[in-house]
Amino acid sequence: MRAVFYLIAIWTAASGLLAISRRNMIHCALALISFFGGIAALLFTLHADFLGAVQILIYVGAISVLILFALMVTQDASRLGDRTAPFSRGKWTGWILGALVFGMLGYGLNFLESSPSPNAASILPVAEIGRLLVTRQAVPFLAMALLLTAALVGSAAVAIEEPSDDAQDP
Repeated sequence: MRAVFYLIAIWTAASGLLAISRRNMIHCALALISFFGGIAALLFTLHADFLGAVQILIYVGAISVLILFALMVTQDASRLGDRTAPFSRGKWTGWILGALVFGMLGYGLNFLESSPSPNAASILPVAEIGRLLVTRQAVPFLAMALLLTAALVGSAAVAIEEPSDDAQDP
């Protein structure tokens, strides 16, 4: 089982690297979908079945469709990778920011205690997870919903074509 976990982890890391290194946005989106699927598989190998199912339903299903929809409704999705974004002008800037985020994650992992093997007493039932989502975790849950709504509105705003002056008849 440990070998399967490591194979899935390698697949997930490779998909994540492909998602940030490809120039074509469609290829980036497909690699991101593979990354989300790898995270779901990792959750299943860690016996977090509910979180794995949520990962598949929300990220592999809904978020991936939203990303692909946003790419498809833009005018020329095949050439999106040719444009230079303001934050991607320097190759080293990305590497430095990536190393900084990786370092912060490593620093945060030092504070986590090693968790014991899962047993029936340490696993939250689905009803308790639902109760937490509408009580203590309601604000982050609603913030995530607002962020996804803003992403959908933003993709629609990008996709709307403004009429050119040539198209108007006097």
